[in-house]
Amino acid sequence: MHGGALGSGAPEGKRNGRYNGGMFTKDAIQDRRELAGWLALVRATVKEV
Repeated sequence: MHGGALGSGAPEGKRNGRYNGGMFTKDAIQDRRELAGWLALVRATVKEV
């Protein structure tokens, strides 16, 4: 059921797994994806040589 009373629903913040710091922030995920792209490029370059 949607639109329950005020205060109903999932807990906010850490108690609900919503992290503001650490390994699972948007910035950290973006950094890992960028690093994975660089690694793929390096592997492809090494494979050619």
